[in-house]
Amino acid sequence: MTRLAGACVVSIGLMASACGVGDDPAQCNGGTCSDMLGRVCGASLMVTGMYMRSDPPPTNADGTAWQGCWPAGMWQFSASIVQSDCSSQPALLNTYAFRVESTLHADGNVQETFSYVTDPTAKAMVKVSEDAARCEG
Repeated sequence: MTRLAGACVVSIGLMASACGVGDDPAQCNGGTCSDMLGRVCGASLMVTGMYMRSDPPPTNADGTAWQGCWPAGMWQFSASIVQSDCSSQPALLNTYAFRVESTLHADGNVQETFSYVTDPTAKAMVKVSEDAARCEG
């Protein structure tokens, strides 16, 4: 089953070396250190994609149908820059993908395993959240 994963606008902050505790303010952004986290610019992205379920949700222990988000499957999406205040635009890949494997334990708890398949060697943070019975990644 293929479902539209949805479209949303997200913001990213590009990290670069900047001021830290004890740095000389004259060395930072023309003499001011307005962003102590190192953010030098920001961009808003439009994200659209697809979700293909790999396994149907299980039934509950009492035999009733599963209610809620069951994110097991492949998530694939693309991103485009909507707005940016960066001097050079952030580099984006054509597509991004991650896989979710969900296991329902006997106690009713779900364990999810996330794999960033675009580049398995990259350090990536993946999250799927639930909005009523829909999954959002």
